[in-house]
Amino acid sequence: MQEELARRVKLLEVASTSKELQKIEVEMCTRDIMHFFKNYLYTDKNGSLYGEEYPDMIPFLPYPYQEECIKEVWESIMKGESVFIEKSRQMGFSWLIMAIFVYWFVFHNHKYLVLSQKQDDVDKKGDMKSLFEKARFMLRNLPRWMLPPNFLEHKDTNMKYMSISREDGTGSITWESANPNASRWGTYKAIFPDEFAFQSNATTINR
Repeated sequence: MQEELARRVKLLEVASTSKELQKIEVEMCTRDIMHFFKNYLYTDKNGSLYGEEYPDMIPFLPYPYQEECIKEVWESIMKGESVFIEKSRQMGFSWLIMAIFVYWFVFHNHKYLVLSQKQDDVDKKGDMKSLFEKARFMLRNLPRWMLPPNFLEHKDTNMKYMSISREDGTGSITWESANPNASRWGTYKAIFPDEFAFQSNATTINR
């Protein structure tokens, strides 16, 4: 962990004074989502998995099963096909899905929708269990030169409650309740129906 943190700090230090390196890194991330994960993404420490010797913010280094999921979700988004993820608790999939959405939002201007029964599960300021707070955490810890223009300078507008968006409207991550008409009035690159098996309107929404 210490070696990985030192490597990342060094990369950011060099890039901070080199516009050429910044351009190269943005291009590499745009082409390869795993380069983005393994060099720039951070996650909030899970106290049940990591002890006090670890910092509160740790590099998001995907486990092999998470890498497989990233590839599968990426392919499903590109092909416009559904993918079902069966998982247990504490596997980091909520972080993983939001990280994938953050990636496509930052580098490819995509629009995404998150569906959920409870608002607090999706967005509760200061609660890292909520999906949007995970996304904000990852965005806040990206270098400014990697983000959309003036993104953090206008964070109150760009990272509102239940909505993360670009100023020009070309990319966004938004939320909608799991009502029978969910997602009917928008066009999205992908939709994440969280805990879909437990949503009372799942069959109607899927149809």
